[in-house]
Amino acid sequence: MDVEKLDNLLSKYILVWIWSILFGASSGLIYSLIEYRPERWGILALPLLFVSLLGMFFAFGSFLTLFRYLLNYLLPIFYGRPVPLDEDGFQKSAVILKRAIVYLVAAAVARALMALAEIGLTSVQRF
Repeated sequence: MDVEKLDNLLSKYILVWIWSILFGASSGLIYSLIEYRPERWGILALPLLFVSLLGMFFAFGSFLTLFRYLLNYLLPIFYGRPVPLDEDGFQKSAVILKRAIVYLVAAAVARALMALAEIGLTSVQRF
């Protein structure tokens, strides 16, 4: 096996590996945000509901962006005509992955804010 074929195979593996990690993290965040139930806080849960909706928006944005990356770049590499990843194609695919990461981080921050608010409400409830 020559070096060029090995490099091509390794780049495909790395692309799928990165995409799989981001897709799994997005799916986990979506599940975490959907299953969150702040009913026990009553009217105090309204800000948490807003943060939850914002987090879901970003998590679904990451999910859809990763789906777009799958359709436009990953599937053609493996099953269709290979997408020429010249400088322009590489830049486009990098922008799509970067957008998915930004959405994922925003959704994770929203989920972290929800957890911190829950801790704050729990500590206030004791008094």
